[in-house]
This record gives sequence, structure tokens and C-alpha cells, in this order.
Amino acid sequence: MATSTFILLDDQMVTALVSYVDDEGNPATAPAGVVPAWSAADPDGTLALAPSADGSSCVIKATGKLTVTQAAQVLVAAGTLSGNVQIQVNASAAASLAIGLGTPAHV
Repeated sequence: MATSTFILLDDQMVTALVSYVDDEGNPATAPAGVVPAWSAADPDGTLALAPSADGSSCVIKATGKLTVTQAAQVLVAAGTLSGNVQIQVNASAAASLAIGLGTPAHV
């Protein structure tokens, strides 16, 4: 099943929650004694992860950097089970004006 990329702006955060489903997509009980482990494959350094102590949730915060090469993969492993989501960090709305100057030239 293909999933779409989640868009997060460079000044946002989101809480991700682990849930378990069976092979038909129905809610299932978490495996006993398993604590989900969160990680990210993030070549652009766009995300910071703060998992809860029990691993059931994770605050995913944009670092202020933008996705350049590819969307980050946030991965969760719980025993033999695993899941992932793609997150792309985009620029937020303009907050100020920047003025760029060219190279000085003689008149």
C-alpha cells in the first residue's frame, strides 16, 4: 500500500503515535514487553525526534532546515514489527524581507 509524504513546515512539530493492526488492517494488541524504537533516515538533517519513555509516541520537530535531497524516513521498530513514514520539510510563510546586493562596480 503506497503512502503519501507528510508535509511539515520548517517551524512546526507533530506528535506521531504507534498503533498496531493485524494483516487485515484491524486494530490489534501490542506485543507484550516490546518498546517501540524510533529513528530517522534524514540526509538533510530536517527533523529532531523526541520519543516518549514507553515508545508509544514521538514528537517530531522540524529543525529549520529544508528538505533538499529527499524526504526523511521516520522508522519505528517494535520487536519483529516495523513501520515508516516519509516527512518532507517545506518553508513556512514569509516572515520578513531580505535585500540582496550585487557586486559593486565602478561608475
